Parts: sequence; C-alpha cells; structure tokens
Amino acid sequence: ATRKLTRIGLSEEMVQVLNRHKIQTSKDLLFKSKLEVIDLLDLDEDAVDQLFSKVCGTCCPQTRTVHSILSTQNESRSDRSLATSLSDLDEYLQGGLHCGSITEIVGPPGVGKTQFCFQMCVLAMTKYDSSGAIFIDTESRFSAPRLCEIAQGMFGADYESNQQLLLLAQRCTVFSVSSTTELLQVIDDLQNLIIETNCKVLVLDSAASLVRREFTRSSLAARQGLLAKEAQALKFLAETFEIPVIVTNQVMSKFSDAPINMDSESAPSSELGQSYVTAALGTAWSHFVNTRLVLEPLPDGSRRVTVAKSPLAPVCSLTYEITPSGLKQTSSGTTSTDNFWEPRISISATVRDAT
Repeated sequence: ATRKLTRIGLSEEMVQVLNRHKIQTSKDLLFKSKLEVIDLLDLDEDAVDQLFSKVCGTCCPQTRTVHSILSTQNESRSDRSLATSLSDLDEYLQGGLHCGSITEIVGPPGVGKTQFCFQMCVLAMTKYDSSGAIFIDTESRFSAPRLCEIAQGMFGADYESNQQLLLLAQRCTVFSVSSTTELLQVIDDLQNLIIETNCKVLVLDSAASLVRREFTRSSLAARQGLLAKEAQALKFLAETFEIPVIVTNQVMSKFSDAPINMDSESAPSSELGQSYVTAALGTAWSHFVNTRLVLEPLPDGSRRVTVAKSPLAPVCSLTYEITPSGLKQTSSGTTSTDNFWEPRISISATVRDAT
C-alpha cells in the first residue's frame, strides 16, 4: 500500500491531480471513501471505480504456481544474488546475498561490518553498467575514501585514475540520518530514487544505533512497533525492486538462564548465570531478517563470519581478514550441526567492556 501512484500505470495527468490533493501512495487513496474521491477529483462514479480497481490490483499479492516459483529459482545465480567475493560463503548461500531479501550483519565494533557494506556497494556498482547503490548512515561512519580504496583494491586496472573513481562515486547515494523519524521518512521516499539510480543494493548501517538511543526499556512496545515498520518498508523495497537489502546490527550482553558452576564451592548460590554477547534488538527483530551473518573476532587475532540464519545454507563459518581491498577469506568454510539461533558471539573481555 506504500507503493507510489507514479508506479502503478496511472496517466501523468491523473497523478498530477492526485498529487495536488496530497494523494501520493496507494494507501493515501484507499484511506478515502468513494464519495470523497468523487468530490475531490470531480469524476463520475464509473471513473472512480476504475481508479480504485487499478490501485487495489497493485496492492493485492499476486498468486503464483509452484511451476512459476521453480522457474524463477532456476534462473542464473548471478541474476538472483549479489556475490560477496568470499568464495565459500557465496557457495553456502548459493550465489551470495539474495535479491528480494534482507541480510543482517551482526558483530561488535571493529570487526568489519561497515567495511563489508562498502565492499557490497562496490560489487553492486561494478556488476552492471551504470548501476548504483544507496547507503543510509545512522552512525556518521561513512567513509568515501575507504569505499574508493576498496574499489581500487578489487578492480585496480579499472579505477587507476581519479576520473574513473569519481564516476563510480557518483553512483553511490548516501543519506546521513539522525533520528528514527527521519530514517522512516528516507526509507519511504526511496522508490523513485531506486529507479532513477538503477540501484542494485540498499544498505542501512545500522539498524540498532538510533533505536537504542531513542528508546528505553520502559518503551519496548513502541520500539518494537517502529522496528516492525522499518522492516516492512525495507522488505517492500527488496521484493518490489528485486535487490538485496543489507542491515548492520550491534551486539548486547545477556545472561544465560542456567547458573554457572553450580557444583563449585566457589560459585555463590545467588549467581543467576553467565553473561554472553548476542545480537541486539531482540527476537522479534530477528524474525524480520531472512539471513543473518555474524562477524566476530577470535582469540588468536583472526576474524570469523558465521551464517547463523539462512533459508538455504546450513550453519557454517569461515575466517577472513580485512585488507585494503575489503574482506578476504583466509580459510575454507566448515559446517556445523549446532543451533545458532541465538549466537553467543566470542569476543574478548576488552571488546565486551566496550559494548
């Protein structure tokens, strides 16, 4: 219902008339009665019936047969996903980050979440001619020089001159937002920009920062309602335009239900449990994302990415390093039978204190 009326096949004249009355989306029109629309637009009843019928047809989900779904899935992997350049990760995910879905990148500070997003923007803009990327920055961490450095590192021969880098940089649109209200407004207004820039990836970095700053524990219901609106809007864009949407998420400390060392004399009986680090925003948010990748530092100084949730891949992980050209795989991937639904992220005490 949030689809812009400019995208449903109405005449330009009709769109202009509707805009004059501040009717810009299907929702704006459908919230009005037939009599209100007749009075506003000075149309006869048959014309208004046809208008409502056309708009309703774009809002209702289209039925599909199993055959049509299989036909879509049998298309080339490269057309249905955006490869990450981490070969084993792409293999596990059957091509990379899938179009039409939301991929969440979770991890503590400094593990490479934003750099992974830069890398995916570069890959999206270089995969197709004149394709673009949209980056929504909520933490004031966007670095244009770093994005250009990754582009040069990955495709050095193609971006040796400043002119070539400038042309690439012009295709990446960046929004810096400072409130949840502004964020929702930006997301709601992206439809035309996605078309105009031929956007092939949408990044939100991060989904947690503004929410955790504006909402306290006492306003949990309001926070969950806002996250639901945000997720629904992102899913709509992903599915409508068949692009991958990437969101980053922070981590938080939790306590396990089981007491620690109950048999040990040194453990007090009042101890509630052992603390661990997991993804922020709670279980409800985790149901909105289609794929969850967990990035974490390891005790030996290396870093690991784990596919914690995916409709296609098993729980699997591989190590990587951060280089001038982005994230590079350093070990072969391995699969696991562990239940990683609520990942306990292995970070050092120093990083845990920082989070």
